[in-house]
Amino acid sequence: MTPSLTGGEAKCPSSSHFVARISDAIRARVNEMSARLDPVILLRDIRAMQERLATLADAPPSGSPAAPSIELFLEAAILIVSAHTLYPPQYPPRSVW
Repeated sequence: MTPSLTGGEAKCPSSSHFVARISDAIRARVNEMSARLDPVILLRDIRAMQERLATLADAPPSGSPAAPSIELFLEAAILIVSAHTLYPPQYPPRSVW
């Protein structure tokens, strides 16, 4: 088998074709990047970013007005629903019972 970019053996027989076409400068850069990779540090950084995102998501939006009270929302909802009903509240349908 042929050597891979990181110095081990190539995992795919066709990869020898690609390894032969890569310049020494690129091969050295990939090997340097590969040596610096640490999955434990990567996981730590991912968790820190997730925690930061959660903090941002939980915070109220800056510069926007506070949400209206539930009472104000319900009053508006009643007005909207009553405006679009078949029978306005002052003329309720007659009961058939």
